[in-house]
Amino acid sequence: MGRTFGFLFFMLFLAAFALVMLQGRQTAQRAAQEQFVLYDIVNLYGQRWRPTTVDGDPMPEGTDMFVTFSQEGEVNGFAGCNNFFGTMEETDDGFDIGPLGATRRACEAEIMGREMDLFAVLDLARNFNASVDALQVVDDQGNVIAEFDLVDEF
Repeated sequence: MGRTFGFLFFMLFLAAFALVMLQGRQTAQRAAQEQFVLYDIVNLYGQRWRPTTVDGDPMPEGTDMFVTFSQEGEVNGFAGCNNFFGTMEETDDGFDIGPLGATRRACEAEIMGREMDLFAVLDLARNFNASVDALQVVDDQGNVIAEFDLVDEF
């Protein structure tokens, strides 16, 4: 009887230890995800971010498209044909961009299509994942909808 009780106690101890470890890991994962909240990103503001993929489609090498974000909640840039501008507001779970306004130049259809795709993903953007020189824009489901590289020259 003593060995059975000891074995059950040991198993209960192992189960409790595993539960504590799992909760600690989940807390660490949540903290890692939360480090990408809008105001915690180093170098987000005042930098030019060039899109490398938009909605899964790669952007052409050498594109002159870019987006900038300001600490005052402004978004602006160049989408390949038109300059654009708008606002960015903090929400409970990230941020909301828009509405966006843009100049009204007409360009060839391919460039205009990429421009519309960029505007669409910025409208769907709800959070960022970032490193020092790369930025991912994430929708409300956590899907990466655009990727950007930091432009060295401003």
